[in-house]
Amino acid sequence: MAADILLYQSDAVPAGHDQKQHLELARNLAERFNARAGEAVFSIPEPFIPEVGACIMSLGDPAAKMSKSDAVEANVIKLLNDPKQVAWKIKRAVTDESIADLENRYAGQVYGAIKSGLADVVVAFLEPLQQWNRLTFLGSGSDA
Repeated sequence: MAADILLYQSDAVPAGHDQKQHLELARNLAERFNARAGEAVFSIPEPFIPEVGACIMSLGDPAAKMSKSDAVEANVIKLLNDPKQVAWKIKRAVTDESIADLENRYAGQVYGAIKSGLADVVVAFLEPLQQWNRLTFLGSGSDA
C-alpha cells in the first residue's frame, strides 16, 4: 500500500480508521527519502477519512467489516466481479438499514426493489473500471 501511495504521488488518500497505520508508514518513508535526497521527491500523503463509507461492512454480517480475505466469497464484492454476481451478492446481503427508513424510501414497492436498485448503482459504478481492465489487460493479449 505504501509503495502505491508513493508511486502515484498521492496527496490525499481515502482510508478507513483501521488503515491509518499503513498511511503513516507511507508518510514516514516519504519524509525519510525526501530528507536523504535533499528535495521533495515524494508527496507527503494525508489521510482522507470520509464521514460516510469509511468502513464497508460484510454482506453476510453487518457487524463485521468487509474483507477481501473473508472465507465466504458471497460476503465480499470484488471490483472485477461479473455484474450478475455483484447483483446476486447484494440481493442476498443482510440489510443493515432501519426498517422505517426503508419503508419511507420504497413505499408502494416490493422488497426486492430495494436491493435491485442498490445492485444497479453498484454495477454502474464498477462498469468503467471493469471496462478499463478488459481493454488494458485482456485487450493486450494478457491473461490477467
